Amino acid sequence: MAAIRRPGEAHIKLEFLQPKSLMSTVDDDKTTCASTEEDREETVCAASAAVDSQSVISENKRMESKESVQHGDENSVGHDQPPKKKQRLRGTNKKRPKDEKLPRSDILCPSVVQGDPSQCFYGSNCKFSHDIQTYMMKKPTDLGSSCPNFDRLGMCSYGVTCRFASAHLGEDNKNVVNEALLQSLPQPRTYNHLTLDLKYQLRKRQLSSPRADKYLKALDDLKKSGKSVREMFTNDLMCSDKEDLAYMPKRVETLGCVTDEDQTQLRPCEKRKIDLQNKLFLAPLTTVGNLPFRRVCKSFGADITCGEMAMCTNLLQGHASEWALLRRHHTEDVFGVQICGSFPDTMSRCAEMLSQQIEVDFIDVNVGCPIDLVFNKGAGCGLMQRATRFEEIVRGMKSVIDVPLTVKMRTGVHDRQWNAHRLVPMLRDCGVDFVTIHGRSREQRYTQQANWGYIGECAKAAEPMPVIGSDFSVCSRRDSSEICLLREW
Repeated sequence: MAAIRRPGEAHIKLEFLQPKSLMSTVDDDKTTCASTEEDREETVCAASAAVDSQSVISENKRMESKESVQHGDENSVGHDQPPKKKQRLRGTNKKRPKDEKLPRSDILCPSVVQGDPSQCFYGSNCKFSHDIQTYMMKKPTDLGSSCPNFDRLGMCSYGVTCRFASAHLGEDNKNVVNEALLQSLPQPRTYNHLTLDLKYQLRKRQLSSPRADKYLKALDDLKKSGKSVREMFTNDLMCSDKEDLAYMPKRVETLGCVTDEDQTQLRPCEKRKIDLQNKLFLAPLTTVGNLPFRRVCKSFGADITCGEMAMCTNLLQGHASEWALLRRHHTEDVFGVQICGSFPDTMSRCAEMLSQQIEVDFIDVNVGCPIDLVFNKGAGCGLMQRATRFEEIVRGMKSVIDVPLTVKMRTGVHDRQWNAHRLVPMLRDCGVDFVTIHGRSREQRYTQQANWGYIGECAKAAEPMPVIGSDFSVCSRRDSSEICLLREW
């Protein structure tokens, strides 16, 4: 019977095989003991038979182990196979103890917490509890007898759900307010918060934008007729006394003194302007220019501040994280917000909403973001390659807001293929108040030096519109003295 060999095993020649007795003798005496030719042949035959039997046993064990693995027996591992390595657990600890989620029927409705259950938008269909007595029976014991919010502010917005509620609950579990302490506190230090009412209207798409709807309808009619957006706006129309009443909100019946505010719209030449003379403008910085950073810069002499870039679609959907970028501190005298988008409808509706819902001095359009996620959607620097859509966005935003409109852009998308000097005249004709140019292309990102000579050429092409030069390479006072941060060529 021939020996069964596995793949990779070499055949052992007979002349190299020796019996165990011979090997032991060799180890003890270190001499050869093959005396006769007959003994050597018998030794070779016995050794080959032993190898054949050992190979058959090993092969049988391997086949048995393979069958056991196929049948799902993970504990049985072949004798010749190496043991499997234990897989290392990565990521979160999935065996950690998790808190049980309370059903919504055991959670108190936010309108009840604020003390006015009638303000609940869902009424009888609300999935949260409106029974304070039942909630108080299931509520865990308080952590202390003194509430920090009540002691410092005179009221606690958490109401009965506060873990220190015993300090500010009166009869019938009503929230107590310290009027004397509340009146002595200064006015709110931050503005432009997302209220529950506004959030509900945005989520349900109930917030109207009549000016943007009128502009988009006119823009759609122009496209169908094969005309450009420039034919919608002329210098005579923009600065004349003839205003399109379709842009005006419906007349509101008033009592007492009658005003014409509901029928009169500010003309572009009458809208508020921003004084840039001898002012230091803090450029909007994504992930850096948040509210605490702007407060620090304001204490060091910044005159004009601007919030971080916010995506218009997220603002229209009522995302609280995006609305947090619009917060304004009371020390910011001249404050603007920067929005980013790639479509005229969303940008126009977002601009009209911001001009009506928040306190803002100007709205800035981001046309300089180099991030791939934004660029691939046609926003940011992507608008510099789409001049027609860029013009539709700017003209639409300018026609629906009563505050100044500004644009922040780069020199171009590709290095040495700049096109900002061809876009700034169009922005001037659209009525943009001023343009900020970052002296680098999208390919450069934030490397190399900014091209201030090219910014000067753009300023000459944009006259009389002001142009602000922007640079992120100012690292010392010497650099700031060499580079003019605010300059009108």
